[in-house]
This record gives sequence, C-alpha cells and structure tokens, in this order.
Amino acid sequence: SSGINAEWPLRPGDMLKPGGRLVYSTCSLNPIENEATVLSALRDRPEFRLLPTEGCLEGLKRVEGMTNWRVMHSSGTWYNKFEEVEDRHRKAIAPTMFSGDAAVHNLQYCMRVYPHLQNTGGFFICILEKQQVEERTQVKASEIETIADLPDKKEKSTDCDSALIPLL
Repeated sequence: SSGINAEWPLRPGDMLKPGGRLVYSTCSLNPIENEATVLSALRDRPEFRLLPTEGCLEGLKRVEGMTNWRVMHSSGTWYNKFEEVEDRHRKAIAPTMFSGDAAVHNLQYCMRVYPHLQNTGGFFICILEKQQVEERTQVKASEIETIADLPDKKEKSTDCDSALIPLL
C-alpha cells in the first residue's frame, strides 16, 4: 500500500533537544505533501507538536493550514475518507493521506501562502517543536494528586522568532 513518508520531515528533529524547533516548508500547495505529511509525522512522533505561526513573518498574506481535504485517485475519483476508497484504488491511496484526526493536532497552526494573495509562488510552512518525552511508568493511586499538579504540556507558545531564523 502506498502512503505518506512521515519519517523524513522530522528526521532533523532527532538532533533537537526538548524545546528545539524546526521549520518544515514546501513550495507545494498539495495537502497530501503538506498537512497529510505533517499529520502522519505527528501521529508517529508524539514528542513533536505544531506551534502557531500567527504573528510570524508579519505582512505575509497567508491562510491557516487545512484541517480537512479530499484525496483524488489518478482515475479522477475523489474520496472524502479512506473507508470510501474502492478496493481497486487502495494500492495507490492509503489511510495516512486523509485528514482524520487533524483537528487534534492543530493543523490550523500551519500557514499556506497562495500565489494570488502574495504575488509569489505557493508555499506551505509550519513550526514543529520537540517536547520532553516522559518515561511511562505505572501510576499508583496515591500519586494521582501530584500528577494533576503538573503544568499543561499543551501550552501554546507564540514566540516564533527563534524558529524562523533559518528562513531569514
């Protein structure tokens, strides 16, 4: 079965310390190459999260990343979800190509630059941050109170200057 190569966008992330950031960018507007690839990588690598790009690169006309898209087979047949894909098309279309749980992973934090809005080529840009990977151990009932006091790991960061240095 065909699918998304989710390994390569985050391969440089292996060299990052927790809190380190990388920018993933393409000169494509195809959601399979962009949002679906990022989504698949985030599913496979839970130590990464998307950061909001709002406020980054002020003056750049852009729209939020897509959270829902359709997939087209080379025959011209469109599908909204993998369960609709005909058996004869399942060699070319994989479940990872669909949006599925995109909202959970905040794909709206990505940015799309459309040629007609900016008078440029089309681009996709997102900022990924590596989080601390905590060891998973058995939790005792007596420890639940202290675990509840941990800070929220989903806290949103809007400091994008350090993540975008490679783009400048």
